[in-house]
Amino acid sequence: MPAYVWDADPLTFWRERILFILCFITAAFGIIPLIPSVILAYQEGLWSVVILDSVSYAIVIILLINRHWSMKTRGYIACLIFYGLGAGLLFILGPQGTGYIWLFGASVMISSIIGLDAAIWILLINTLTLISVSAYAYYGAPAWAPSLGVPLQKMTVLTINFLFFNTFVTITLGFMLNGLKGAIENEREISANLRKSEQAIRLHHERFLTVLNSIDASIYVADMETHDVLFMNRHIIERLGKDMTGSTCWQVFRNESGPCDRCMAGQITDDNGNLSGGRSWQEQHPVTRRWYVNHDRIIRWTDGRPAKIQIATDITEFKKLEAELQQAHKMEAIGTLAGGIAHDFNNILYAIIGYTELALDDVEKGSLLEANLKDVFTACKRAVDLVRQILAFARQSVENVKPIMTGPIVKEVLKLIRSLIPSTIDIRQNIASNSLIMGNSTQVHQIIMNLCTNAAHAMDKNGGILKVELTDIHIAEADLGSSGILQPGEYLKLSVSDTGSGIDPEILDFIFEPYFTTKRPGEGTGMGLAVVQGIVESYGGRITVESEKNKGSTFSIYLPVSIHQTEVVKTNAEMLPRGTERILFVDDELSLAKMGSQTLERLGYTVTVRASSLEALALFKSMPDDFDLVITDMTMPNMTGDKLATELMKVRRDIPIILCTGYSQAITDERAFELGIKAFCYKPVTKKDLAHTVRKVLGGSG
Repeated sequence: MPAYVWDADPLTFWRERILFILCFITAAFGIIPLIPSVILAYQEGLWSVVILDSVSYAIVIILLINRHWSMKTRGYIACLIFYGLGAGLLFILGPQGTGYIWLFGASVMISSIIGLDAAIWILLINTLTLISVSAYAYYGAPAWAPSLGVPLQKMTVLTINFLFFNTFVTITLGFMLNGLKGAIENEREISANLRKSEQAIRLHHERFLTVLNSIDASIYVADMETHDVLFMNRHIIERLGKDMTGSTCWQVFRNESGPCDRCMAGQITDDNGNLSGGRSWQEQHPVTRRWYVNHDRIIRWTDGRPAKIQIATDITEFKKLEAELQQAHKMEAIGTLAGGIAHDFNNILYAIIGYTELALDDVEKGSLLEANLKDVFTACKRAVDLVRQILAFARQSVENVKPIMTGPIVKEVLKLIRSLIPSTIDIRQNIASNSLIMGNSTQVHQIIMNLCTNAAHAMDKNGGILKVELTDIHIAEADLGSSGILQPGEYLKLSVSDTGSGIDPEILDFIFEPYFTTKRPGEGTGMGLAVVQGIVESYGGRITVESEKNKGSTFSIYLPVSIHQTEVVKTNAEMLPRGTERILFVDDELSLAKMGSQTLERLGYTVTVRASSLEALALFKSMPDDFDLVITDMTMPNMTGDKLATELMKVRRDIPIILCTGYSQAITDERAFELGIKAFCYKPVTKKDLAHTVRKVLGGSG
């Protein structure tokens, strides 16, 4: 029988067996009546009987062999064969043949295999079939009708008797099987409920223990009269190293000779004899330095005996997360402060840089004044870099991964860190590479800043030498050793070394783990090197460390090279693009507006200045065709630069606009381009950048 039968309910099992037995008996013994029937039909020329018997027998053989069809499908087919054989023989041979037997067998089979509903339908079909045969005998005058004498009366009597007996057997069998099915289902339901109850009772204790053992906290229960430990979960057993159930609680946890105050009976009940409430407290383990929050409560068993349950949960990670959250709040505050001052400070630098460049155009070449002005210009550019570093440090600047040159970032970090570390630390640098890597300047800044800060921390007491080197190296397959972490090829090597206290060999393998730190509380979170390693590995690189106690440490970072930069930097004498177009320059700070006007006029442009966005809009509305370009500041009273740009383009859709800002979170490059703004510049803008941007927007080569 099919495999599914062995896992089915008992009624399905027996129905499948009945179907199998019926098909098997028909196939095995049906050949005995089949042969003489076929021979007799052949002799009498009844070819329809020969075909009907042969096809029916063949289909029964197929049903016996083919078990892939479902039981209902095979049952319906078998019933159809029995019915077809019976109906066919009745029409061909009349009541003298075996048609009644096969109709009877069809109804019994479908009642046994399918059920009572199907049996009722087959009884109706049998009734219609017999009525049809009776009508055929009366009106069709078949060859067998004369043998009946009075065909209609005899067929009616035969039909009534057959249907009575057929209905009695079929309906009775159907009801019996339905009752059996209901009884089996009830029995199965009762048995299932009993098994569930037994299993629930049997597993209740085990499940309860499983829950307690799975909790990531130390749990124990102690009797308050004998002070014996009654239960310990797996966590506390692993923490203690062995199961100490049965020992007194003061021996297990305090190694004392008597009960503590909390165990005394007077401490667990109030004046009315009621159990006192529980308590909660936090404490740090004096040896492991891990933090725990403890909860204990007095309970009473059903026999009245008091017991204490105590739960100690390790909250060290939560303490670290709390410290990290506090640090994040500090960084958020720094970021808010940095963003707040960036706009105003960049505007100040913009004015200084712009007027310095104008003065350099007018000063006598080669004079001391020219040299002094160049020093002012250089200092301003350093201030611009410093603002960018502050914004990057405060995570206000986000850049995508792109080809970047690491050398300038190293120099920027060293300039910044020089003002942060003691003068007893000598900074030495060797920037011998101009290669590009695929990275993010903010993340690279973070890498160098972390490594240099750690190196300086190792030398904060006695001073020393902080050495930073940036070189190109080629790694061959033979140089990889057994690690195989890096792929052969060209790499940029960044080395940060110090002459400080070095790293203890016992902790050298743990320094890149998150939250691992040797610094005192408040000096560090232990995330610096973990962040560095994560960034380096995301770039396809590797970080290594070499350290010797009291002699210093060297961190080496290998980053795959993207492009070798070999272009020669253009000299300051390059010719700036010029033009003759008409420009409307808008900035609420009049000094910046005048400076921008002078810069652009010296490049050949005709400039109209407005210090109010509303005045600029009114002027443009009055003469929209008199301007070829509008340059506007972003942050202005009454109407911001982006809103001004929108209003200007309502007046004249094709007017090109350049939007400038010292710092703004309200506008981005993408947002500016969505508004139709042609270019987006961050202040301070140098004369060179302004010239190229204007020319590019106006359709020149830029």
